[in-house]
Amino acid sequence: MGQVLREIAGDAAFAALQDAGMEKVDALFVGNMLSPLINAQNQLGTYLADWIGLWRREAVKVEAACGSGAAAFRAALMAVAAGEIESALVVGIEKMSDKTSHDVTASLAAAADADYEVEQGVSFVGLNALVMQRYLHELAEARRLCTVRDQRACQRIA
Repeated sequence: MGQVLREIAGDAAFAALQDAGMEKVDALFVGNMLSPLINAQNQLGTYLADWIGLWRREAVKVEAACGSGAAAFRAALMAVAAGEIESALVVGIEKMSDKTSHDVTASLAAAADADYEVEQGVSFVGLNALVMQRYLHELAEARRLCTVRDQRACQRIA
């Protein structure tokens, strides 16, 4: 099983604080999507704040599917820029290794549109494969055209 969610996130938080030369911050923003589904743990903001000793500070979880870490970073940035806080710690955390591939794939599907996408049976791995396949198809077509057309245009594709 290894480390639990709070230990992994806590190690990252302590390393970030040490790297920044800080002991405390005004707020904690945690980016996460799957903890309620995979780790049976919600409220990661306060869960992690308690673990790392950031008591009596704002602590929130930000969820935006695969962009949760980036969304947490943006939320922290906006709070600092607005003057609401002077410093923030942002941690992005997912722990999927304690569940089967089937359970993780099913949990990831929660980011899809349940009414239209999930019922079609395509996983995110499958969707990403389709996108990559289309990209490679279009790239091959662009490269084929380069052999026929202006070589300067080909340099932009390479």
